[in-house]
Amino acid sequence: MSIQTVREIHFLVIDGEQDHVYVKGLKPLAFSTITRRAKACKEASSFVENTVETPYYIVSWDDKGRLVRLYDKSADREVIPEGKFANVFQIFEDKPRCFDAWELESTIDLKKEEIPCDGNIIKTKNELGYFIHFTYNYNNSKIMQTLCLYNDKRRIDFKTIVEWKESQKILKTAFSVDIRGVFARYDVQEGNIVRPITRNTSWEVC
Repeated sequence: MSIQTVREIHFLVIDGEQDHVYVKGLKPLAFSTITRRAKACKEASSFVENTVETPYYIVSWDDKGRLVRLYDKSADREVIPEGKFANVFQIFEDKPRCFDAWELESTIDLKKEEIPCDGNIIKTKNELGYFIHFTYNYNNSKIMQTLCLYNDKRRIDFKTIVEWKESQKILKTAFSVDIRGVFARYDVQEGNIVRPITRNTSWEVC
């Protein structure tokens, strides 16, 4: 554990109860003394209808809650191919020959539904960045999601809360991106695992 002096701190109070603090440049396993002090907020990004521009990205979405554009300023390229979408909630039928909620059939993509946003899209901003709030409804289930875009870091977060009341259904979020890769990291019960995203061999198909 080490003590580190930092230059810049963004402080945010939510409903007067919870404090959110972003400390720029703080290293892992380090700590710093924080003093509450008012500071003017710099307008580092802006909303224009269904588009927001940050120091790192230009992001656009449609009325269904799907991302239609993600432009990376530093790389000077579009991340989402033309005509494709990202952040698409998909529902699949989970009725395999055995072991539902575990074994997925290779034909699972043949029976798919998409969940559109209910149209109630709320845009907010604060010192940390810009936040877009989506709500989705499917039968008796509800999905609440916040897209987080920050002023001081390139990271993009999708904070999602799901009230799931379905049976034998699988929920997935799909991202069509123009990125070349052969492996992806997947969450499992006890951590994560790296697996190929291609189906060139029988092992990869399994």
